[in-house]
Amino acid sequence: MADQPNIMSDPPQTGPRIDVLSDVLRVVRLSGASLFRAEFREPWCVVTGGAAQLARAMNLVSRCLVVFHIVMDGRCRIELAGECAELEAGDVVIMAHGDAHTLGGGAALPPRPWTGLPDVSDGGNGPAMHLFCGFLHCDAAGFAPLLASLPRLMVVRAYAQDASAWLRSTVELIAREVSQARPGTRLMLERLNEVVFVESLREYMAGNEVSGTGWLAGVKDRHVGRVLELMHADPARGWTVTELARAAGISRSALTERFGRLVGQSPIDYLKVWRLHVASSLLRDGERKLSEVAEAVGYESEAAFSKAFRKTFGMPPGSWRRGNEAR
Repeated sequence: MADQPNIMSDPPQTGPRIDVLSDVLRVVRLSGASLFRAEFREPWCVVTGGAAQLARAMNLVSRCLVVFHIVMDGRCRIELAGECAELEAGDVVIMAHGDAHTLGGGAALPPRPWTGLPDVSDGGNGPAMHLFCGFLHCDAAGFAPLLASLPRLMVVRAYAQDASAWLRSTVELIAREVSQARPGTRLMLERLNEVVFVESLREYMAGNEVSGTGWLAGVKDRHVGRVLELMHADPARGWTVTELARAAGISRSALTERFGRLVGQSPIDYLKVWRLHVASSLLRDGERKLSEVAEAVGYESEAAFSKAFRKTFGMPPGSWRRGNEAR
């Protein structure tokens, strides 16, 4: 009989605990920015060009761009890749993959192209709605396992009965900052955008939406989540699947199957990718020699590190560091 996980007991508490989601967001340096405010009166309908067009319009070099909208008041609808959602005041809608999408209100109209720059007022003579839009971007290539686990269209409702007070109050703070435009508003909105995104992820993870497969499902799984904690706590360590399985309270074969099914790759392949993202953070933030960075993330030689880094980021670590400094 194949090895099966022991579902009657929790994994042993071996080794350090770490908040894996926070660790990922810290390393990829997710940062927020305000984009625009808009007033639309029914009927109206616009289509955006997506993250690539937005990046060109704002002269951004980020390879990872997450677009989001917050409905300040009124109602509208959004359509993206065949999905449609009705939105109302307090709703946060996140396009984690930066897809082009259509927004509208009132009677159906043919959509017209819209970049959202600068702030606008548009539409007919019907009821008004106000929309605040922003984006979040990463200095480095986005952490693929996290982004791949997010739906193309994610709606989190701040005023739902079971919504967190944090999300509700943050949405209200954004509305207040947008309406009052006091000194320091731009910086406040940038920070609040980041809070809204993280809290939306926590709401999404706390609900029933995270099921099946994906990195977030792995974080929620008690065995795979424990393995992720261990690797994030000490990425330079020469972990083996046997060692990780023992620490997580599961058999080696069961861990291999479970981790692959949820995360989409083996534990060791995941560790290799994560080490390189940690390395990119060290290259960006410090003056360490390449050999020191390589050693810090578990590589025995600078040559092996440089080869792996180039394969993931498309350039040698030295070139990546110089390009990041220029940006």
